[in-house]
Amino acid sequence: MANLDYSDPVEVTDGGKIIRVRDLVEEADHTVYVRHTGAPLSDTQPYFRVKVVQQAKDAPIAIGVSSETDLDANDIEDDDDEHKRNKDALAYFSDNGAIATPARKGSEEFVQTYGQGDVVGCLVDFHSVRKSLICVIKNDRIIYRRWVSIKAEVLYPIINVWWGPVELHVNWLNQSPPSLSMNNLSDWCMPDTVTSDDEHFSLRTSPRPVAIQSPFPWQEGSAYYFELSIVSMGEDAEEGPVIGLTAAIYSDEKLPGKTAETIGYSAANNRIYTDTPPTGVELNEECRCSDGDRMGCGILFVDNTKENKRDTQKVVVYFTKNGKVVHHAAMDQPVGGFYPSVGLAAAGCSVKMDLGCSAPSLPNAAEWCKKATSGFGMFGLGGFVGGKINQQGPRHEEGEQKDGFCFAANIGPPSGNVIRPRDSVKGHKLIQKLETLSREQPYFTAVMVDDMTESPDNESEKDSEGIVCIGISRQGQTVGCFPGNLVDTIGYETDGEITSGGGRSTKTKSFTRGDVIGCFVEYFDEVKIVQFVKNGDLVGMAPLSGGDQDLFPSIGFAREPCGVRVTWPSSKPKLPDMFSKDNISSWLKSPGIKLNGNKFCIQKKLRKLKSLQIKSPQPLTRAWSFYEVTVTCALLSKDANRSGKKLHTTPSIGLTNLAGEFTFKKLCDRSEARDIRFYCNTNSIGYKDAMGHALHPVNKKLESGDRLGFGIVYPAVKNQPGDRACQVIVVYCTINGDIIYHRAMEQPAGGFYPVTCLFKYGDDVEIGHQCSPPVLGDISSWLKEAEQLRKDIHKAKKAAGDHRQTAADRKARPASPVERPKNNLNKKKIYIHCDPERYNEATYIQAGLEEKGFTTSLLGEDKLNSSKIAKELLTCVKSCDLLVCCIGPEIPCSKHTTTVLALTKEYRKPVLPAILEHVDWPPSGELQEELDMFTMDKIEFTEDFQWGIGQVEEKSQVLIGKGYNAKKIVVKDGDAAKLLYSDAQKGSKTMNKSSDPDALQRAIDDADKRKATSFGSNEPARPRSTPPTKTSTEAPSQLRAQSAQPRGQVQRNSKACVLL
Repeated sequence: MANLDYSDPVEVTDGGKIIRVRDLVEEADHTVYVRHTGAPLSDTQPYFRVKVVQQAKDAPIAIGVSSETDLDANDIEDDDDEHKRNKDALAYFSDNGAIATPARKGSEEFVQTYGQGDVVGCLVDFHSVRKSLICVIKNDRIIYRRWVSIKAEVLYPIINVWWGPVELHVNWLNQSPPSLSMNNLSDWCMPDTVTSDDEHFSLRTSPRPVAIQSPFPWQEGSAYYFELSIVSMGEDAEEGPVIGLTAAIYSDEKLPGKTAETIGYSAANNRIYTDTPPTGVELNEECRCSDGDRMGCGILFVDNTKENKRDTQKVVVYFTKNGKVVHHAAMDQPVGGFYPSVGLAAAGCSVKMDLGCSAPSLPNAAEWCKKATSGFGMFGLGGFVGGKINQQGPRHEEGEQKDGFCFAANIGPPSGNVIRPRDSVKGHKLIQKLETLSREQPYFTAVMVDDMTESPDNESEKDSEGIVCIGISRQGQTVGCFPGNLVDTIGYETDGEITSGGGRSTKTKSFTRGDVIGCFVEYFDEVKIVQFVKNGDLVGMAPLSGGDQDLFPSIGFAREPCGVRVTWPSSKPKLPDMFSKDNISSWLKSPGIKLNGNKFCIQKKLRKLKSLQIKSPQPLTRAWSFYEVTVTCALLSKDANRSGKKLHTTPSIGLTNLAGEFTFKKLCDRSEARDIRFYCNTNSIGYKDAMGHALHPVNKKLESGDRLGFGIVYPAVKNQPGDRACQVIVVYCTINGDIIYHRAMEQPAGGFYPVTCLFKYGDDVEIGHQCSPPVLGDISSWLKEAEQLRKDIHKAKKAAGDHRQTAADRKARPASPVERPKNNLNKKKIYIHCDPERYNEATYIQAGLEEKGFTTSLLGEDKLNSSKIAKELLTCVKSCDLLVCCIGPEIPCSKHTTTVLALTKEYRKPVLPAILEHVDWPPSGELQEELDMFTMDKIEFTEDFQWGIGQVEEKSQVLIGKGYNAKKIVVKDGDAAKLLYSDAQKGSKTMNKSSDPDALQRAIDDADKRKATSFGSNEPARPRSTPPTKTSTEAPSQLRAQSAQPRGQVQRNSKACVLL
């Protein structure tokens, strides 16, 4: 058709009046368009009308006006900006009743849906220089208005259809819009809670006030005045009914005068509301109205010479009670004019309209207009009652603390294990259990004991239902928000939204009364993986950054009170079963994905195509290093006609560390993202890691029915970290078993999770989770690339200052491996022994010693967690020259330290205790006596880690080759000897900051030189040949007194401290 522009799959007949769209499942695009290009809508042809004759269940329609061909610029979520809308438009969608301006985010507002048998249309109501007022009409009734910034010459009618099949009968340009009149109350715009007849408006039960608006502004030649009579004020009326004027765009949930460009006179509280302030102008008491009173509203145009009364201009608005003027005000009329309006604020309120009445006598009208031109507005009878406008934004809300909880005031501490707010919750409120989750207690559960989401029948009931959010929050945060709404927190809401880090969110299954929700934390080097479980099923997971010391279990509440029974970590509940990649039904699925046999597919046709995700509950490891996906996609078939068409909606397959669905461009914007995928639409592989991101085309085409696989290789390095630790690996990709791509990448802490994303109905994937990896052949070049990447990452971190590690950093993540200096003559071998809790810190001792030329050994973290490593411990001890034993508060419960010390004694190996965290010395427990004998050689790493490394180097030169260095020290009697021994034991770690931790060592060194067996005896002391290496600025009074004595004298009461 000459005047129509339309997509290929559209059939147009009868001169463009009949439009048919076939099923689009196997088409490249799931949407088509038909646009009239002969002439735009105009004052002479203002109406565009569509009758829906046939419509499939999942075939949305949009009608509207636009200068472009697509009415939903965001119906495909991808990285292509070329097809995104950058111009204004208006669209009315059949599937959800949305009226939107697609170029503006958040512009959607929702009215009635429409479908087969309905007649819908767009009417150009008013033109201004820069914009047009469009009325949306359904079955000959205006249901919505909106301004659009479209030039009058390109106001083209347009129709979009998704999926099909659909048949439409269209009248493209109509000179005769539906006959609508201000005098016909049924033509007024009103919400469903209002009933009308020939003369009355009445409000049924409603939780909020409503506004009713005339279909058009004042009609030419009218009295510019209307009245209402109050039939009933309604139940417990505190304001309203209201008579007034509103702009073309208004809210039917707020009374006239409560929004911009509106004004209203309220009967119950004798106030005039206009824009702001919300307190309004309070009139005299005689202006208050009740049942039987008449209220009126009129308008005077200051400049009567203007032809178009709907243009922006100065006006005077006045109000009457029983025909007598009670108030008048000068205002600027908005573009498009003022619309007569009524507000009903209480259930049962009823008014009788009089739209043909005469205006009252206005003897002062000329004076009012004169003052209006001088700019003096809001004058009238009655006094102004002032009031401050609350302009505060969100603020920190400090919680109350009691019984180990921190909570908002209206939540209070729990009653037993049940938490229930005392009354309705305004905004979001929170309660925290001030006991952190830990590796020993990583799990808590919550059971909904009250109704929350009972599928209300109407929107007003939905707004009043209760909301619960279960998750983790931090110390000192506000109790005025949900967990997940601030950084380093995470929460799972009743509607299925999992939010983390203050905004990142993903959608999963909702929950309600009776559901058991679990929150489980997995701990890794730099991050935690938080898993949410619903009734035993894994429903979502997300990474959580931040420290480990304040992971507080938390419950958030909003709206109506809901009861939640919580099993806190202190109760030590049974941990959830491990979810296996072998159980396909336990794989994480976005809402909208279903499992059909062994295949995943999209449940139904959707207008908005976005990435829907299938994700393994477990990452790839050495035991499961490869997986494949068989892809079925009509657009990728050999017979598909793809010439000249860009694909937007084909699957993507790969590995990721993120929760949620992201396009490649959005992935690249996330610093924490570690991701690699094959994008079928571009036949390329995109990656994002610590060193950058890129999209690489591959030579081999993926076609429907092909198998696409991803695998990982762990390069062998010294002290191999655990499978899920942060480390450099090699990722490779295959098509039908042939390797097409590989890349060295930094695996994130927690590992790489297999992920597949589907977009379009009709596509499906089958996961091959038990297939064998391909034969890799010679991968020496891969390993060289991995080693180079490891060096590059280490270099980049060092340049950024990351090498200056704190104690918390050393505990959180392992050190990067370092190269031992080449041709170093140091042949000494040091075995570093630690418990699993100290593994990360031990790697820093190892890195520091290897930089100094030592050869070191350290068992891997997985070995340390095993109970069967006697053979490995024997090998390490026999082959070493010295043992460094890492010690912290956990040493009394050590798994292997007793065995290691016994072996060092048997094979006469020296031992250096490395104190990594403060512990009372000697530590209590079965090792107390043994460790006490190493008091002379223990090294404190807590204050200065690098100093500790240097001490190991120095002491090794003295101890290596001299055998087992344990010495039992007995303090017999004597204050001086006790003091010296105490100082040597505690060092500078006690409250006695003036003690000298080297005092006993110097005394023993001196005794060794004299071949003495004791000190503190009556033997004369000899002068020291060298000054002490470390002294205190202050000495205890006892030592000062002793050192002040002449040389050769001793303290009379001192006995002896003898070395045995």
